[in-house]
Amino acid sequence: MTVDEIDTALIRGKHRNIKLEQVYDLKNLVAAEKEARKGKGNKYGVRKFDRNRGENFLTLQKMLKERTYHTTPARIDEQYCPCGKTRKIVKLPYFPDHIIHHALMRVAGEVMTKSYYFDSCASIKGKGTEFARRRVRRWIDKHKDKDIVFAKLDFIKFYQNIDQGIVYRELCEMYHNDGIRWLFREVVTAVEDGLGIGLNPIQPIANFHLNPLDRRIGETFHGEVHLFRYCDDMVLMGFDTKKVWKAVELVRDYAEGEINQPLHTNVNVEHLTNDVGLDFVGYVFFKDYTRIRKKMKKRMKRKYARFTERIEAGDSTAKEELRMTMASYKGWLMHCNGRNLWKSITGMKKFSELNIKKETTGLNGQRFFDVPTVTCSFLVDRPIIVKDFQTGVTTKNGDGRYVVLIEESGKDYKFLTNNPRLKDVLDQCREQEDSFPFEATLRRRNLNGNKIDYYFE
Repeated sequence: MTVDEIDTALIRGKHRNIKLEQVYDLKNLVAAEKEARKGKGNKYGVRKFDRNRGENFLTLQKMLKERTYHTTPARIDEQYCPCGKTRKIVKLPYFPDHIIHHALMRVAGEVMTKSYYFDSCASIKGKGTEFARRRVRRWIDKHKDKDIVFAKLDFIKFYQNIDQGIVYRELCEMYHNDGIRWLFREVVTAVEDGLGIGLNPIQPIANFHLNPLDRRIGETFHGEVHLFRYCDDMVLMGFDTKKVWKAVELVRDYAEGEINQPLHTNVNVEHLTNDVGLDFVGYVFFKDYTRIRKKMKKRMKRKYARFTERIEAGDSTAKEELRMTMASYKGWLMHCNGRNLWKSITGMKKFSELNIKKETTGLNGQRFFDVPTVTCSFLVDRPIIVKDFQTGVTTKNGDGRYVVLIEESGKDYKFLTNNPRLKDVLDQCREQEDSFPFEATLRRRNLNGNKIDYYFE
């Protein structure tokens, strides 16, 4: 069924409280314009809009009220992505298209997002590649004692092959108001075939489009096969090879029979081990560890080598560009087992490899005991070994304190004291040769006026 045939059919939608009037409310338009201009402050379309800002908002409101708005004919640009693919990006003017798209999603997007499958991670607030990585790693660690099998699937040119009629019908079943449906129709039909990559509502609509498939897998296998999805990349994980294959067939049948979406045929069900890993969202997951994708590692090495050559040649801007580029890769490596890779590429050394001795003296040349500090009350009635002490230490409570180095239960600690009895005993021990270390027990007794006294026994 085409988009025009769906418009003439009577489709009963949900969510009657979402109406077109909310979209063209002036407060919503102002907030939508603020969202749409993020990162585009110097663009020509934004500067042109700001010349007659007030009039433009009234024009937007009138276009939506009278339903005279139509999507501007799109300009298609080919853009190379870091993943190695060339994508066709749809370009539309800032005014009115981008602002209207944001205004629409501010009203209708929240309901759409609430319907998503939890482990759908692409372009959802609070989710993304890091959320997907964390969820997959947690699932693997939770079932590490079992034999884990997985299958990875993805669609062929997902956005270009989406059936506009099917997507529009799904949206009509979700939204009852004909004004909201009209705006979604303008978004869906912005390009001749499929959905236009680059428009604000497209990614949420694509997630919504695959949501029934996500739910069907959960309802069919009841946790025996788990689905993780990032946009059109899907991973099926389970413990039984036959059930994972059944899940793969379910996805194929749904894709080809219900949404007319072709899948890549090179699908294998493999066992997850420390030699065979799952490549997903830029990481390769193994049974006991995680690494970044091999392509990303090679790209990182090449960029570091190029920037290093420019720095050696005297390029004044290369050093800052290198810092920014490597900071991005550092973020990826921090979330996997990538410490040795970072070290091998950048030549970064650990502090322990520098053979630098730590300082053993503090302020005024006094000895410094680099051990945890405890209170006297913590050591009461416990057998300890007094190893050494330092006199004349200044603290926030005053001058003339003693710092005492002790050992308790095989661990070294230190405590500070200004107790005259303890200080006198320590001074007498210092006068005797070979008095340290010695064993003792720290005792406590109450004096008049609720004062506490400590002494060695």
